[in-house]
Amino acid sequence: MFRQCSCIYNYYLPGHEVQIVAFNSCLMKLWLVARTNVSFYLMIGSVFYLAFGPWFIGRLLTEHLGVVFVWGIIVDGSFIPGALTYFYGIFQFFTFSLPLTLILGVLLDSRRKNGNRKGFAMYPWVLIPSVLLLAYTVYLAFSEFPSAYGLEAFIFGPLRTGNIFLLIGGLCWSSRTDLRKVVSVNECV
Repeated sequence: MFRQCSCIYNYYLPGHEVQIVAFNSCLMKLWLVARTNVSFYLMIGSVFYLAFGPWFIGRLLTEHLGVVFVWGIIVDGSFIPGALTYFYGIFQFFTFSLPLTLILGVLLDSRRKNGNRKGFAMYPWVLIPSVLLLAYTVYLAFSEFPSAYGLEAFIFGPLRTGNIFLLIGGLCWSSRTDLRKVVSVNECV
């Protein structure tokens, strides 16, 4: 939706200036994430993988290897429809995908406002949530996940272990993206 926009207009309602300024600021952050190729493809790829890809391969039952998808579980060739896997997907979306989108939006908007300076370590309002999200993701990937589903799930579980690389890569690539081309599209009347 935001990818097709060429201009972000400032909305104005008399008496609601603070709310509209906050709305415009959030809209600009989301627009920057959608307009920047690297962050756009990272986020879309992440959500598509969450919807279609195998989440992990691991020991789901005693001595039985299984594959977990959003729509169910396959164990030894038998399909088990799973209603709880949807909750796991919603949990993944709200605890990783949405915070990552917001962090990348704040990073890109901070760089836009401060003259396209490279690096994210100079922005503490980006660095602190990024470190907290990374610590949370590493905790889930290295302690909770393997203890529940085995070492195979850790090795062949791109949903949890891949999030670590997705977060680090998204921050590094978004902090090095040239914003002049992206922001120049927004300079319309």
